[in-house]
This record gives sequence, C-alpha cells and structure tokens, in this order.
Amino acid sequence: MTPKQYNHTIGKKIETLLHDMQSVSSYHRAEAIKQIGNLQLSIQDIPLEVHKKLELALRDPEPEVRSEAIMALAFLEQELALPLLEPLFDDQSDLVKGRLLAALSYIGVTPNPSLTEKLIAYLNYPNEEIRDRCARALGRLKIKNSKLELLNLVKNDPSEMVRAGAVAALGMIQIKDNFLSTELEKLLEEENSRLVKLSIKETLALLK
Repeated sequence: MTPKQYNHTIGKKIETLLHDMQSVSSYHRAEAIKQIGNLQLSIQDIPLEVHKKLELALRDPEPEVRSEAIMALAFLEQELALPLLEPLFDDQSDLVKGRLLAALSYIGVTPNPSLTEKLIAYLNYPNEEIRDRCARALGRLKIKNSKLELLNLVKNDPSEMVRAGAVAALGMIQIKDNFLSTELEKLLEEENSRLVKLSIKETLALLK
C-alpha cells in the first residue's frame, strides 16, 4: 500500500468513526471513540474535527463514552490533553474517575499544582479501587509532596489492597529519608496482612 493509499484508507476510517460517534447508542459511540484512540495517529495528523468531537465526548451523558474519550485523548494528545481532563475530577462516575487516573498514569507527566491537589484528595475517596489507583498514580508520577498522605493511607486505610498500593507508591517515588524508612519499619512489625508486609519489605529495599 502506498502512503497515498494508506492516508486515504485512514481518512475513510476516521470519517466512518466520526459518523458512529453520533450514534444514538452509547455503546456504538464509546466503541467508535475507542477505535479512534487506537489509530496511533501522531499529534500533527489528528484532524481538528476529531479533537473537537473527542472534547465534546468528555461531556457525553453516558459514563462509558466519557471514559473512552479520556483514554483516546491521552493516547493521541498526551500531556496536551491535561487541561481538558482536569474538569473530569468532578465527574460523579467511578468508571470515569478510574479511567482518569489511568490516563494520568499513562501520560506520565507531573501535573500542575491544582491537578496534583485534586489527585491527592482522591486518596480519601469512598471506593477502595479508586483509592488504590490514585495511590499508584501518585507513585508513577513521582509526586513527592504526597508522601505524608500516602503514609497515612498505609497506617489507616481498612483495605489491604489500598495499603499495599500506597506502600508501592512510596517505593516508586523513592523518597530516601530516615523518617519514612523508620515509619515503614514500625508498620512492618504492626501490619497483619502478608500482602502489605511484602510490599513494605520491597519498598524498604528500594529506599536503602
């Protein structure tokens, strides 16, 4: 296939997917957005109409559509999508919140102070899966000023999954200070969960 033929094929596919994004079926809208995100277009090759439709999809009434739009923008536009994604922190859907955290981890760029503050606040969210994803996202993004909040999570969260995730996040951030190491060593003695104990041992090894 020549470059001209390839571009024509991609153009026709995008045209079809943009049409499907207008479907009355939320499943078809979400699937079309997912396929657009998987096209692996370079930033300069993204048609303006695609960008506009994805931005519009962030306000779709159905959470599965909004969640796919989040990931598509993360895949296609990377850190340029962050200003568009920030308002989604106030979304009421746990599905959307989970995808937002996944998108931030995928983009891998330390967010601005406002976004960081909202991310840290998610550590207190009622859903344990969101707390766990949030802790791990803070770790992957190496947000050092989340150290005390993550440590508090290790000490007090009722979910062993979340406690283990918070410990892993501290290991990913790799804040090497005596205070943190001492606190983790204390927690190693007090913790009853084998999963959390293992995570603490692994993190302590990283902090040496």
